[in-house]
This record gives sequence, structure tokens and C-alpha cells, in this order.
Amino acid sequence: MQSENASSFDLLRLRVDRHIIGYRRTMNNTDFFSKDLFWWNGNKLPFTHADYSVGFKTIQNRTLFENDIVEISSPSLFKLRTNRRLFRIASQGKELHLIDLKNELRAPISLLFEAKSVTFISYHFLQSEAQSVVHSN
Repeated sequence: MQSENASSFDLLRLRVDRHIIGYRRTMNNTDFFSKDLFWWNGNKLPFTHADYSVGFKTIQNRTLFENDIVEISSPSLFKLRTNRRLFRIASQGKELHLIDLKNELRAPISLLFEAKSVTFISYHFLQSEAQSVVHSN
């Protein structure tokens, strides 16, 4: 797990409804677009929704964004029967936080950085898929 330097640029995941169509990052007041987070150019991508980057990558090098569902494992953080919990990354304005999918309680985004492991599970905007993930655990 690693932190990205989010102060040097803003990174957004761009969607048309439920379909991810690319990414936008802003550096020095200039927007760059990519379909794969690898090749960047100035050609704008049309989108209807944008999800903020958390500034965090999983051990699998996957960048996490608002509306992702993640499994967080941390024996020292959860004093419950299970050491793993599912969370949705949510925002209020530009402030990111976690929502526990079991009880809808809000947790600080810093939990990602304190956890033993963080695994990407799904996208919250794929509601039917997200529902099956929650009910299977």
C-alpha cells in the first residue's frame, strides 16, 4: 500500500453513468486525459460523473477512487469477531471518508493508511453487483 503525491495534481476517474471512460488529471492548471492511466494527452473525454482519487494505491498497484468498495483487514483496528470489513469510499464535497457497508457508519479515510491490507472489491455505482458483494459476506 502506498500513498500518491496528490498535491502535485488532481486525479479524477471519468464515467458516463456506470461506464468508466477514462481519467483526468490536472497539473499546473492544465487538464490531461487518459483512457488507461498510462497514456495522457489533451484530448477531452466526455463524461457525466467524476470520482475523486483517494491518493492511495493497493498492494496490487490499483489506484483507489471515490465510489470504490474495498475490503480492509486490520486486527488492531477492528475489535470485533472479524478482522476484515467492507467499506465504500464516499465524499462530502471534496472530503473523502469510508462508509462501513454492514452498518452504514462513517470512518475516516486515514483508516486506509493504518490498515494491514486493503483490497479492491467492486464499484459502488454498479449497484446490483455491489449488493451481491455485501450480501455474500
